[in-house]
Amino acid sequence: MYATVASRLEIRKAERIEAWVGMYRREGELSFHKPIGRPVKAESEEREMERLRMENALLKKIPYRIAETAARAAQYRAIYHHKEEYEVKAMCEFFGVSRATYYAWVKKLDQKAGRDRLGSGTHGANPDDL
Repeated sequence: MYATVASRLEIRKAERIEAWVGMYRREGELSFHKPIGRPVKAESEEREMERLRMENALLKKIPYRIAETAARAAQYRAIYHHKEEYEVKAMCEFFGVSRATYYAWVKKLDQKAGRDRLGSGTHGANPDDL
């Protein structure tokens, strides 16, 4: 029975429908209004202050044009240059960029550095060139 409903509704797993029906039978309609996913962790005051200090310092250190235009490459460069000073995760959240995309940019930078070393004998790519 659940398989027929699942195929009609294009739901991959009929077990999901069975679980929903079970939840409804146990808890009623309220079972569908529960939050989904991990609960959001409350940020401690100390952690929030640390994050705000980092954001404030970054805003002072980065050129105004980066904050104004939100140029991704410029944001990645700012993260790259300050990665020893601040957490990459926090800076990515601040700039609204994905860590995976930032690390893909770093990988591209490293690949360019490798090509440059082979071709011209330099010691790495400059993140400002990307």
